[in-house]
Amino acid sequence: MTLTIYHWKFTNKAVLFFFTELFVYGFCVYVIILLFSFHISLQSLSVPLPVVQRNILFLSLSFSTSKHKSFYEDLLCEFQKRGNKVYVACANERSSEEQDGLYEKDGMTILRIRIGNITGNIGIIEKGISTMTIDSLFLKAIRKVYYDVKFDLIIYPTPPITLVNTITKIKKRTGAKTYLLLKDIFPQNAVDLALMQKNGIKGLIYKYFRRKEKKLY
Repeated sequence: MTLTIYHWKFTNKAVLFFFTELFVYGFCVYVIILLFSFHISLQSLSVPLPVVQRNILFLSLSFSTSKHKSFYEDLLCEFQKRGNKVYVACANERSSEEQDGLYEKDGMTILRIRIGNITGNIGIIEKGISTMTIDSLFLKAIRKVYYDVKFDLIIYPTPPITLVNTITKIKKRTGAKTYLLLKDIFPQNAVDLALMQKNGIKGLIYKYFRRKEKKLY
């Protein structure tokens, strides 16, 4: 009689445990099905957000030529893939064989602006004059060609640091954000290479570029 009672108690506990687990598993499956159905409902109701096209202006001394592809082009292509319109304003030195003016390449609008010689085997006076006149030449060309474009973002690498006036004017007119790709610390590197001095008469050139640097950064 005692064995039967204990067996009956054991059997009831086992049955209770079995039904408890069955309830828990069943509840979990129900919750999973409910969440999945809710997810499907949200997907059917969701509306894809419209792609916002932004106008991006890239300013640089160098860019891709007929003989050389700039790594900047890969960066700008990525902006294009994301639905943006890319405009380029790049320098075209006097010694360059590339044509000045406006043209299209792979969906980008590129403006080549004729400037004096900056790179290569040239004198420091010619390089200095060319560097100081870049800003006015860029601003004049951009105002003439891109006068009706409202830029959302301006990207510019350094060197040069003398495009500060161009960037300031465009930013003020369009309300664009700016992004600096810092590659070179000028004019400090010129001092390190003994091309400039911080003091004396020669220091006037350093101070001029230093003021430009502070405005740009």
